[in-house]
Amino acid sequence: AMKKILFFVVAMAAIFAFDSCKKSEVSPTDVALQSMELLKNKDYKGYAELVYFADSITSDSTKLKAKKESYASTLEKNFKQKSEKKGDIKEYKVMEEDIKDSIANIKIEVLTTKDQKDTMDVKLRKDANQQWKIDSKK
Repeated sequence: AMKKILFFVVAMAAIFAFDSCKKSEVSPTDVALQSMELLKNKDYKGYAELVYFADSITSDSTKLKAKKESYASTLEKNFKQKSEKKGDIKEYKVMEEDIKDSIANIKIEVLTTKDQKDTMDVKLRKDANQQWKIDSKK
């Protein structure tokens, strides 16, 4: 019985140690909040840096650069239209987090400068380097 208890204690210590290592990782929520801050500041190029692109694109720096630029300009267009109707992002807060292995969905409530409330789902996935990125596929 002593062996079992000892094993359990060691296992718990290992889990705890592993868990505290994981905490220093950037969580999907951190990335979602970072993305909201970039949108609030209208930094669409910065936002594009957080987006997941297929490995076939990521491995080719020229392709990747072009993809990020086109993504940023599309995003800018979409957000201009949105903010004309609803106002710019004034503040935001996380409503709920749904994280499963390598995919996550962070629900964020946004308050605009025109005092409109909006909820956004920020979908994320891990890339090949196990970094959380925004999943650009709608």
